[in-house]
Order: sequence, then C-alpha cells, then structure tokens
Amino acid sequence: LACDGQSDAMKQTHYLEQELASLDRSGAKQPLLDDALNDGVWFWDLTDPKHQWMSPSFWRALGYDAAEMPHESGVWRELVGAADRKRLVDRIRAHCKDAANRFDQIIPFRHKGGQTVWMRCRGFAIRDTKGNAVRMLCTQTDITAQKEAEFVLAERNKKLTAEVEALERLALYDPLTGLGNRSLFFTQLEQLTATAARRQEEFAVLVLDLDGFKDINDRLGHSAGDKILKEFSTRLQPALRRSDQKFRVGGDEFAVLLQPLNDGFDGAKIVAEKIARVVHEPMRVKSHECEIGVSIGIAVYPGHSTEANVLFNKADAAMYEAKTHNQVCAGASESSATTVLRQLRADFADR
Repeated sequence: LACDGQSDAMKQTHYLEQELASLDRSGAKQPLLDDALNDGVWFWDLTDPKHQWMSPSFWRALGYDAAEMPHESGVWRELVGAADRKRLVDRIRAHCKDAANRFDQIIPFRHKGGQTVWMRCRGFAIRDTKGNAVRMLCTQTDITAQKEAEFVLAERNKKLTAEVEALERLALYDPLTGLGNRSLFFTQLEQLTATAARRQEEFAVLVLDLDGFKDINDRLGHSAGDKILKEFSTRLQPALRRSDQKFRVGGDEFAVLLQPLNDGFDGAKIVAEKIARVVHEPMRVKSHECEIGVSIGIAVYPGHSTEANVLFNKADAAMYEAKTHNQVCAGASESSATTVLRQLRADFADR
C-alpha cells in the first residue's frame, strides 16, 4: 500500500486498521488494549516496517489532526529525539526477538506546539506460527502531568537537600573560617580514639591559642580580628598533612588532630614548630602589619590518655603551660591540670 500525502488510499480504511478490527472480533487482542480507552494506539507491520497505523487519539495527544498524517514510521520518528528514538527501537527489537523482554518505555515526544509530551509506550508482538514477530501492537499513554509533578517534586527535594546540608554545615562548621567547629571536633576525636584503639595506633591532639590576638582585635576592630582568624586557618594547612584535621573550637582557639602519628610526641612537636613558624610571619590588616604568635599544647594517644575528653583537657592544659612559660609548645603532664585551673581562675577574676 502506497501512503503518499492525502492519497485516495489514505482515505480508505488502512489494512492495518482492518487487521486490528479483526483481532478485536477474534478476541486475540490482549487486555492491554482494552485498558487503553483514551490512549493512542499504533500498529506496526514488521514485514514492511515503513507502514504503521496510528489511531486518531495518538495524533490528538501530539496536537495533530489524524487526517493530515500519513501512516508511515518516518512521521513519528521525526517527533522523537535521536537518542530516545534509538532506545525505543532497540526495546522493540529486543521484545520481537524474545517475548520475555517486555516492551514498556517512557519516551518524550515533541508536540506540534513545540512543548514536550511524555508518553508511556507499551505493547506486544503478534507472531506467526513459527514464533516470528510479524506485527507490533502498542498503546501510548500521555503521562506528561505525572512527569511534570515528578520534576517539581525532584526540584523541591533538591532544594530541601541543599537546605538540610546548609543547616548541617552550620551545626558542624565555623562560618568564618570554614573549619570544623567544637562539636565536630569532639565527634571526630571520639571516632579517632575508637579507631586507634582497634588498630593500636598513635595520634596526637594539638590545642592552639593565638598570642596577641586580643590586642589586635581591641585596637583594630572585630573585622580585623576576623581577618586574622581566617588568615591563621589558611596558614595552618601547609604545616599539616592531608590526613590531619583542623578545627576552630573557640574564639581564638584551634585544635588539630594528627593521625597517623609515627614518632609519638617528638613527631607532634615537629608539626607544632612548623605551625609556629608559618604563623609568626607578619599579616597585613587594614594597612597595619600585625604579628601574632601561637601557644600549642600536645597530648598523645595512648601515652597521655586513652579517653577523648581527657586527651583534650590535657592538651588544653599543656597549651596554658606553654603560654605561661612563653613557649611555643608543651606536652601534657600530670601537673598540667593544676596550671589550667590556675589560668581559668585568673581569667574569671579579670572579667
């Protein structure tokens, strides 16, 4: 059958439409089509693949008048993108080769008005006595509203995920420096303690406090102080390895977790001295050249303690010990708790 434009053959009942009617009368039509009351239907002659019959509802869904459309496969192919067209044809071929490969695809079609119409295409092959597929009978359901609702939901979920991540970041990270905050520090310290116990490894806790920061903050203002804190957090990185973690745990107090640690306290002390060197270089703030120092306390797992909180407290006490004696760093000791209590009392008395 030739199907060219508005030929007389087109105005007559298409032979595939006649076959479809005969299938209906014989009861050979599968329940899939009975459920497709308002769906588009297409019937494909696989022995002469250029010939297809598409129901009026098929074309209506895409904005076309069925009387204008020839029953040829090339017509609908132009309404589907190349990648989607290949996916659709590949699935049809797979089903024709083996009925176990169900044909059920969601494909975007281009509407006459230019918008996208999402169609769910389902169907089955009609086979000859040898089992060869000779016809393909399919329905096409417009699921555009469903897909648009899915897109809206996906966008909302994406926005919600971003908001949750932002809240989590606020809860775990310092907004000024971007470093982990006190809460994240203690979470990581607890995890590291458990891991080190399991692997029988060493690690070190460093507590750092800036020397001279309060004076700069008071003289030049909080914006200058913020710049110092950000610059300090940046300068920390070159002195550390990728596996080490840094945190801001207070106003001008920072903490570092060194892991793995191969040389115990001596290895941690080398890192502390590196930090002191990079921090000591002058910082330019509001046309002022500012110099700050750092006091560092060190506690090593498991030598100083096997408990996370005790390790931090000992490193914090050692930091005060270093500050009191004008040293760059000090290691934890049994007597350091006395020093920190003395310093806390002094801080309280100054308020």
